[in-house]
Amino acid sequence: MKKQWLAMGLAFCLSALSLPAQAVHWMPLGETEEGLISMDRDSLKRPADTSLLVWEKVSWAKPDAAGHTGELRHREYDMKNKKWRQLSSYALDKKGKKAAGSRKVQEWQSFEPMTSLFTRARYEWDYSRWRGPWMFIKSLPNLGRKWFNPDSLEKKGTNSYQVWEKTVMKNPVNGTKVLLSQTRYDLKNEKARTLYLCTFDEQNVMTDHYAVNDVWTKAGDTYGEYIGDQLAAYYAKHPAKVTKTPKTAKKK
Repeated sequence: MKKQWLAMGLAFCLSALSLPAQAVHWMPLGETEEGLISMDRDSLKRPADTSLLVWEKVSWAKPDAAGHTGELRHREYDMKNKKWRQLSSYALDKKGKKAAGSRKVQEWQSFEPMTSLFTRARYEWDYSRWRGPWMFIKSLPNLGRKWFNPDSLEKKGTNSYQVWEKTVMKNPVNGTKVLLSQTRYDLKNEKARTLYLCTFDEQNVMTDHYAVNDVWTKAGDTYGEYIGDQLAAYYAKHPAKVTKTPKTAKKK
């Protein structure tokens, strides 16, 4: 009896591996031709920097002939190669609970930039950076506190480091409580270049995400946000990614 109970328990655990955890953060992403699309914020994972795993839910305006009200699906997006595939999908019953489905991994499909699918995938991909991991690095007087993502730290040349960082504002600024930024630090010239920004409100909902090209200096850093020296010291103890700039071919 004990072996049978263990076998049943193991089977249940294996069947649950591909299902999302109890979703408490379903976030609506907007209406599409399929219906209302939502994502489980806590399911966002980045197997690689350019890829994303996420659970999505489609809620239909009307049930179908079988009484299903939508679909729960696990998707993988490859942002570098602009393709996606479905890893599993399940119908939702009248109460919105998971019904029958399939765990068959589908073939990769391509998607084009500027389409609604690509726009949604990009939003989810950028949003996933919010999950970190984050390591506290310093307090910013009169502004807030700052963290950096050690997994994103890259050395770009002899004295240059690039990283994703998070600033939690002491007081929201224009509705922004959390600011994620991708920044490259040039230690030799004591400069920094902000490359990308993601803004979040007090409920950790991403309100905007966009590329920038903002150059600022250590000398003109009013709030003490420059962390190039601390990143170099951390990298010296934890060397990871090293990205070399390709050499330009000489003309004959």
